Order: sequence, then C-alpha cells, then structure tokens
Amino acid sequence: MSEASDRAHGPVPLVLGAAGHRNLPDEDRTALEATVRNAFAEMRRQYPATPMIVLSSLAEGADRLVAHMALDADFALIVPMPFEQQEYERDFSSSDSVDEFRALLARAETSFAVPLRPESTLGERDRHDAYARCTAYIVRNCVELIALWDGRTEARPGGTADAVSFQLEGIPAPYVPESDDLDPARTGPVLHVMTRRSGEGAFDSGEPVAEMRTLYPPLLKEDEARKAFEKLKSNLDRFNAEAARAHDGERWTLESVRDRLEVIARLYQGRVTASLTTIFGLVFLSAVGLNFYLFLPHHPLPLLVGYLAITAVAYGVFRISTKADWQDRYQDARALSEALRVVYFWRLAGIHDSVADLIVRAEHAEIDWLPVAVRAVAERPGTDYPSGSSVPADTLDVVRREWIDDQCRYFTVIAGNSERAHQRVATRTATIGVVFSVGISLAIKLLQQVGIVNGVIAFASSLFAMAAAMVHGYADKRGWSDHARRYDRMAWIFLRAKDALDAPAASASGHRNFRSVLRRLGREAVQENVTWLVQQRTRKITVPHA
Repeated sequence: MSEASDRAHGPVPLVLGAAGHRNLPDEDRTALEATVRNAFAEMRRQYPATPMIVLSSLAEGADRLVAHMALDADFALIVPMPFEQQEYERDFSSSDSVDEFRALLARAETSFAVPLRPESTLGERDRHDAYARCTAYIVRNCVELIALWDGRTEARPGGTADAVSFQLEGIPAPYVPESDDLDPARTGPVLHVMTRRSGEGAFDSGEPVAEMRTLYPPLLKEDEARKAFEKLKSNLDRFNAEAARAHDGERWTLESVRDRLEVIARLYQGRVTASLTTIFGLVFLSAVGLNFYLFLPHHPLPLLVGYLAITAVAYGVFRISTKADWQDRYQDARALSEALRVVYFWRLAGIHDSVADLIVRAEHAEIDWLPVAVRAVAERPGTDYPSGSSVPADTLDVVRREWIDDQCRYFTVIAGNSERAHQRVATRTATIGVVFSVGISLAIKLLQQVGIVNGVIAFASSLFAMAAAMVHGYADKRGWSDHARRYDRMAWIFLRAKDALDAPAASASGHRNFRSVLRRLGREAVQENVTWLVQQRTRKITVPHA
C-alpha cells in the first residue's frame, strides 16, 4: 500500500479476489471495464476509511482487467502466482502479454509464488494443480471475489468455476491444510460479472454482457447473508475511521494497531459503564417516585410527572447508547486487541499459526468481522515470516516478561481481584436489600392494626426490594461473576505456563518446548477471548422494568 494510502485510511484492509476467463472478446472489454470500475467506485464511496487490496494472479484476460481497474482506483495490488515468475511467463501467449504482465507486476505491492506440492514435476497435471492451489489461496485470503464468468462449469481444475465454487461453498481438500479440513468452511459473496469468452454468442439466459449480480453462499439465506456481509464491511470501515482519526501518519504496524484498539476500547468501555449506571440509577429513582406517588395521600401529580420524565430520560440514554453502538464497539475493539496480542507474541517466538483460524474454530459463527480483521492486519497475503530453529534469549525474556508475567498479574491482581470485589459488594448489597425487605414484610404482619405505620413499613419494604433487584440486575449486566470465574481459570493457565518455562530454552529441544507452551497458551487465550465476546454480546444494555 502506498504511503499516501496509509495516511488516508485505517489499518484494516478489505481484501478482494479476482478470477475470470482469459479469452475476453475485444468488443466486450469496454463494458466489462466500466462495470468493474463502477463497482470499485461504489466500494470506495461506501467504505471511505478502508484501504482496499485486490489479489490477482495476473493471468491473461479478466485477472489483468480487474488489476488495471484496481490500480486506477488507487487500490493496492498483490499478486499470488501459480509458479515462479519465469516459469509462469511460459504460459502467456505472446511477448506483448509478457510485457503487460511485467508492467502490472512492477506496480504491485508484492508478488510471490504459491507453494507447489512437494512431489510436483510441473507436468500437465501438476500445472493444473498449481493453478488450483493459486485459486484456493486467493479465495482463502479474500472477503469478496470478483468473477468475470459465463456461469458454466469447467473441466480444468483451478478455473473460474472452481474459484466461484470455492468462495460460495468452501475450499475442499487437498487445497486446505490437513489440519483445517474439518474446520467450518469459510465462504463469502461473489460479485459475478456476466462475461462471454471469445467466439461465444449471446447468453442462453438472455442476460446482458457485463451485468453484475451478487451471489451468496447457498447454505445461508440471501437476505441474512447480505446483511451480515454488509455489517462486516461496515464494522471494518467504522474501526478504520476511528483509528485513522488520531493516527500520526506513520505506517501502521501491529503494535500501533493494538495501541489504537486499546484507546478505542477504553473510550467505549467508559461510555458503556456510564450509560449502564445512569440507566439503572434513573430507573431506581423513577420507581421511588412512583412509590411515593402511590403512598402519599391525594397522589401528587408532580410525582407522577417526575416518574414519567425520569423514565423517559432513562430510555433516551438507552437509545443514544444503542444507536451509537457503544457496547459492540467496546467489545469488538477489546476482542481484536487481545487477538493481536497473541499474534504479536507468537511472532516474536517464531510461531506463525493462524490466529484468525483459531477464532473461526472457537466462535462457530457464519460471518464475523473479527477473524477477517485479524487476517487482514496480521496475516496479510504475501507476508514473508522468517524461519529458524532458535529464538534469541532476549526475545524469550520479552515474551516471558511482557506476556506471561503481565497476564498473570492482570488475571490475578488487577482484573481478577477487581471483578471479585465488585461481585462481593453487589451480592452483599442485594442480600441486605432482600433480608430487610423480607424482615419488614414480616413486621407488617405484626402491625396490621396501625394503618399509617403499616403503610410506611410497606413502602420501605418495596424500596429495599427494588434496590436489591437493581443491584442484582446491574451486576448481571456487568458480568462480574462470570468474569471472576474465567479470570481465575486464565490465571491458573498462565501460572502453569510460567512454571513450565522456568527451565532455560537454550537448546533446540528447549526452544521446541518453549514454542509448544506458547502455542497452547495462545490457543487458550483466543478461546477465552472468543468466549468473553460471545457472552458479552448476549448482555445488551437494556432498561430494567421499574
């Protein structure tokens, strides 16, 4: 991505894949270019804060057409190739085609060859397999696929029909790692541009050339899929806009993205806490006012008006927080930050497993922006991770100190003790309210002969009951009890990891043990993070009944 693009946009790109026929009729090119150009312009209009990346293998025809339109729209271009460049160029039809390929390649952000099968000899069957692997790579790493396609199936592996099938139905074996073949299939929409091949006449269906329609995975209802993918992209753009607002103009790094996420999470956490506290406090006041209105003789009208006004203000605060989506923004920022924490320390330790895949496995969600964001920020296509059997000792010390020791302290002292203290106070307060309410109710039975005293006692009993209910409801919304239990578990896991890593890791076996512990630790941290997010999403801010 260009330096200018980094300054104009946030850190999470929307990755698009390109697929299509090689032999496009010359008379259709203008219409096809216009359709793709308009689609890119609409994406830029809808998601102005989001950087766009197009993955194209730059095969002749549709791949290059999409690449040209992407570069014209100031999108970044990344080029996965089925072979190394010299071998790949053997498949082009002319020297002019090779020149066009090299010119586009020079404008790409990066290019690389997708690894072949170890036993490949580049025979005809192996070449088809290489194209299929390249197609699978593009689909695996994109959110949406732009397919210039006539809608027909093909016999050749790795063609446009395969790309569309991979995107809509999931990538089949053997084009996914063996460890992933039982995972939930990642699918997405296809922007299908009706495209003829050279020498073909009009489509049998009567559809016009270059007409675009969006195809969604068949296992999902179209309306639900459309809304879910639109929300995914809107969430990306919303975060990008917030991240870019206070960015210093330097190139985004994993650390700077995490820092910005922490700021956003703290901001919206404060707003969520303030709105929740305000709502519960106002509802309690309105309930007190209503009880006074019912208790006092002649039922003073101002108390009823005050009850209605305070209730209305509580609903107003609820509407503001809901419309601004403070709760989801806080939870998403916190969850993404914690996922990137695992990525960061795994990378330091030389572990390059996919955290995005771990989130998909843990969440079991059809469509969510979190794994998409993690993949886009931390597992960008074409990123070359250095390999090695050892990690410098000072790096291991950083991982121990800044991740394991820090998280032990967080889960035991900072968060764990705080959540437990909050829960104890809430439980005791609610218990006292219930005990007083029950005790006062029993007293009513003993004082039934005294009317005014009976009424005062009943009024006091109702106030204690309401206070207990409000405290219990507030504690439940904050999730203090659940948090304390999960934090205890995570504290135990990190303490076990700390004990396991006390032995020096200078030897090769020591490094393997170190990575093995960190790998298990990262998986547990991701699982806890996803569990927290799923549970928090069920605790929406609501207005309790007075």
